[in-house]
Amino acid sequence: GATELFSESLHKVSRKASHKASKTSQQASESVRDASDLALQKAKSLALNITSQAKTHVTNAVQSVATKSSEGVRDASRQTRQSIQNSVRQAQQPVKKIANWFWWWSLAAIGVYGVATTLPKEVVRYALDGGNKEEKVKGIGNDELTK
Repeated sequence: GATELFSESLHKVSRKASHKASKTSQQASESVRDASDLALQKAKSLALNITSQAKTHVTNAVQSVATKSSEGVRDASRQTRQSIQNSVRQAQQPVKKIANWFWWWSLAAIGVYGVATTLPKEVVRYALDGGNKEEKVKGIGNDELTK
């Protein structure tokens, strides 16, 4: 008896200890698995966060470069346009002066021609002779009228 009782008690305690050890091992395994899953989730979250931040920084850098580039191109095109406008103005100044000079001399020539061709020859002769028209008419008229 007592040995069997002791053996059975030992067997029960051994089974309980084994069951308890198995349960504890299972709980530990589940805890390790949960901790591992949690660490994996944290690592994924951290990786996504880092990736998102990197993406944001790259996007900001690209936008900054694009903005600076477009500002540089805009400034360069404005300076080029102003340079071309200044060159055209400088090239037009002599042409304007020549055209102005030609205009005024043409106008003067037309005026002189108009005055010269519209005045009757008699008025010009009278002006050139100094107003002695009566004497000429008498002199020309005596010979010419008798014929």
